[in-house]
Amino acid sequence: MQVRALLLALLLLAIVLPLPTHGDMGDCSGAPPIRLAIGVTARTVLPNGTPLYANPGERFRRTATLRSGTVLYIVGGPTCSDSMQWWQILGVDGLRGWLPEGDTTVYRLEPWPVSIDIVKRSPDAIHVIRVKAEDGSGRTVTSIPIQPVSGSVRNVFPPSEWGPLEAAFNTALAQCPLILKRSDPIYASAQRIDDVSADSGAMDVYPSPDGMQVLAVRHLWRSLAACTSEALPVYGIDRLSLITAHAESTLFDVPANASSPPYQDRFPYQKQETAQTARSRIEGVWWSPDGQRVLLSIRYADFNDPTAPVFTYKVAVYDLRRGTLTDLGDGRAPAWNATGERVQWFRLIALRPGAPPDEILYTANPDGSDLRDVPLPAGISFIPYESDGQPFVTWDAPGERVMGCVQDNGGVCTAVASFDLVERQLSPLLPVDPLLQIKGYRRVIWINSGALLWLPADPNSATLYVQDVAKGRITPIHLKPAASSRLAVLDAVPFADGKSILVTLRDGTDALHYVIVNAETGQIIPVSGL
Repeated sequence: MQVRALLLALLLLAIVLPLPTHGDMGDCSGAPPIRLAIGVTARTVLPNGTPLYANPGERFRRTATLRSGTVLYIVGGPTCSDSMQWWQILGVDGLRGWLPEGDTTVYRLEPWPVSIDIVKRSPDAIHVIRVKAEDGSGRTVTSIPIQPVSGSVRNVFPPSEWGPLEAAFNTALAQCPLILKRSDPIYASAQRIDDVSADSGAMDVYPSPDGMQVLAVRHLWRSLAACTSEALPVYGIDRLSLITAHAESTLFDVPANASSPPYQDRFPYQKQETAQTARSRIEGVWWSPDGQRVLLSIRYADFNDPTAPVFTYKVAVYDLRRGTLTDLGDGRAPAWNATGERVQWFRLIALRPGAPPDEILYTANPDGSDLRDVPLPAGISFIPYESDGQPFVTWDAPGERVMGCVQDNGGVCTAVASFDLVERQLSPLLPVDPLLQIKGYRRVIWINSGALLWLPADPNSATLYVQDVAKGRITPIHLKPAASSRLAVLDAVPFADGKSILVTLRDGTDALHYVIVNAETGQIIPVSGL
């Protein structure tokens, strides 16, 4: 009788108790070696997305599918289930669940410290420094030696560039040699064009995703100080190079006065932008997530346009493995998607002279195949013009949402909204802070899917503005400088943790300083190790 009662109690207990939620404690000997731990950050790596489960085990409910490259916090585990080691994760936006680290063939999660690489130049090297979000510590990842470009402008520049420069040089030497030599030290000892070095020392540097190599755009431009107040154009080339610790290889050159190729897009520029600047230049460089390709924006100027002076922009992809350059055609503001499998960009096309231009969004494979256009909602401009006349487009990190101006009041953007390329939906309107409407804003950046960061246009401002996407509420963060110094926000880049921001500040002596700002608490941490 007692045995029967005990069996009945056990049966009832089995019915009442829920299924186990922390794995089956099975055999995980075939799972890949564990590389994660509680408290670290990781990211998903499967190109087609990674399923998130309510509990550790593929028999449990799928709660979401995470895009490749999603950054997560490890908060629990490991637990063995289905021959895999499972970890409990917390997403940047509060999403919780369980993921296996990997199966017998591939890892699904990989360690991914939340960090940003910054570049510092010394006279003979490029230093890539990795800054961690958690404590603001900086560590040099690699130091890459750089050598000056050898040769005079005659040997390095194409004849279309050194020819006019030589004529202007000889004329200036004949008319006002003392003014030329005093006002431009480069030519202090030059008696002929062969004496002028092609290397101007100006360079933009873009570190690779792993920080072990850099792409450098060398601005090999030269100009002359005129005998009058008239500004003379620059001559030379933009040279894109891949630089490693062992060698530098030139990928291609863009002559500063290259002819504008045929185009439909029309981006008017202001008159002051034509003086002392290259008509043609490499304007932007973006590495693909796997570090195998480079996305480029190349700008041309057409001074001879019959209706109005314009800039035109070409989008191109350089394949580092094959050494090939693919021209994707007209376009501005390009971006990779999260996996690097697609490229997307905007076009601004004036179909009829004098008619308002149409904004069109295109997407394609990096080789130019499978070109598609994405229908855009009416009443929104995704290429708003800033105070300096240059358009800026705000993509989110996965390249699936883009910000645009919805309400324009006499050239001032008073409200914005985001467009989801996957869902093809427009978000509710977000008001722009009145102060930013009056003085203007330089950029608006995604911190995470629920928060935006606004940078004021005022070059002397030391204030950032964080906006809650759901509520529209804007919170200023004041970066108060020391009493004896002046600081201005030069740039800001969000970390992948969805809350930390690396802010670059410039003081009154043009020296750069770096701090990490927590967008949630307003805490400011100086970056060390620089």
